Amino acid sequence: MKVFYWIVGCVIVLLGTLYIILFTPSGNALLKPYIEESIRKETQVKSELTVFRLTPIAFSFHLLFNGNNTIFFDGSYSILRKSIDAIYQINLEELKTLEHIFKKEIDNSLQLKGPFTAEGRVRKVKDLDFSMLSSIADGKLNATLHNDDLKAKFTNMQTIKLLDIFMYPKIFNATINGTLDYNLIREKGDVNAQLTNGKFTKNEVLDLAKKYASINMYKEDFNGDLNAKIDKKDIIATMKLKSNHSSITAKGTKLNTQTKTIDSKIDINANGNPIEVRLKGDVSEPKVLIKADELIQREATKVIVKEISKYLQNFF
Repeated sequence: MKVFYWIVGCVIVLLGTLYIILFTPSGNALLKPYIEESIRKETQVKSELTVFRLTPIAFSFHLLFNGNNTIFFDGSYSILRKSIDAIYQINLEELKTLEHIFKKEIDNSLQLKGPFTAEGRVRKVKDLDFSMLSSIADGKLNATLHNDDLKAKFTNMQTIKLLDIFMYPKIFNATINGTLDYNLIREKGDVNAQLTNGKFTKNEVLDLAKKYASINMYKEDFNGDLNAKIDKKDIIATMKLKSNHSSITAKGTKLNTQTKTIDSKIDINANGNPIEVRLKGDVSEPKVLIKADELIQREATKVIVKEISKYLQNFF
């Protein structure tokens, strides 16, 4: 019986010690520097927990890193029910910070820049539910995740801002509205978007159209649709843009983000002057075939090879 009481006493002491270390202000103060050091080792980012509170039913973590970048995470949880309900807020002065933190999890070619803010909720009882509302690219992003299914709605975003965030060539400025449906496990999804009031920025292809087709496509307002099906590394996309006098259509463009290859047919109609462009092969140096008036074809081949290669290399 003495042995039993001794074991019970040891268990009580251990549980009491564990409780003090994990769930009391003094215990939190002991844990805080170890957690901060672990974050620094994992991310190689200068950081500090400005708030760290953990109780048997609730938590509050406020992380400050690389200047004034902050992540706030506050909520409640139940160990017995294996549940969590929390709200979060992210404020980043510079998206480039994410490149360093998630360098192992994201494609090395992905580059980001600019400020970013987001807030939302994470809830897990039987199912995992995640929500996010963000102001980005002068528009709004509203996203939800239910287990493996991600749904996002973007409204009134500016393509020129999005291209700038991802450090892609800023070739087209339009307002974009649309949706994304994507399953994280199957890696399959659909993007459907509408583009309005679009204008092209200066490039040699449209300079050529201006010279030989007697039309200034820079002054044209383009509207249209962008649709894409994602199947793991394969993307099949269709884009249709139309103005009062011109149109640009790319139907069934095939992209593979792993092999970095493209197969696309682009039809340009510049004020009644048709130009058909076929791109196939490695995105860094695709084969380009052009069907058009002989003079336009000779000039366009050189220009399009140069412009297309520049744009595609930045997208992978």
